[in-house]
Amino acid sequence: MMRASLTKTVGSSEVAKILSVGACAEAVTPLLAVPTITWVYKSTVGTFFPGAFYTLFAGIFLLNGILFVSAGKARRNGTGDATTDAEVNEEQTSENSLLS
Repeated sequence: MMRASLTKTVGSSEVAKILSVGACAEAVTPLLAVPTITWVYKSTVGTFFPGAFYTLFAGIFLLNGILFVSAGKARRNGTGDATTDAEVNEEQTSENSLLS
């Protein structure tokens, strides 16, 4: 669902770029998340707040939710940077005329 929303928010010339960045983020996330969560759990399991890693997860999900809602609002309000194919073609034509 998030990929579908992103592809509607960005222009057609940017879809592959945004999806590749998303795929890279998905690949890197476990490399960063597992050691971080393990460290938070080991550091707080014997303290007064042993559920700190749950709070960390809640914060991450809250951030994702805020980003998702704001992207949806930007798309509905038309404030996203979505570029039409006509604008892309016009830009490419102007660049080609400058190169000639």
